[in-house]
Amino acid sequence: MVKIQPVVYCLMSQSKKLMYIGRTTQATRFSKHKSHYKRYQLDKDFCMWYSAFEVLSCDDVEFHILQTCADVEESMKNEREMINIMRDSCFYKVVNKIC
Repeated sequence: MVKIQPVVYCLMSQSKKLMYIGRTTQATRFSKHKSHYKRYQLDKDFCMWYSAFEVLSCDDVEFHILQTCADVEESMKNEREMINIMRDSCFYKVVNKIC
């Protein structure tokens, strides 16, 4: 696994106006999202389910880095803030489930 500096990113579908916001230190995070979604499609009993699947089901899903962070703690804080900001002010529906 190739590590990168922590980032906050989004998956988005322009056609459906959906957005998922996440954070990672993995350069391959987008491909892992797609891989988990394909596995879920093949086996609905697959134990993983992500709120990102709502966006990944779209034909036009895009991956964008929103912010580079100094460390993991900062990325966690910024991810939560970005979700709240985008929910309040974005034209896209933010699909993240808050635990």
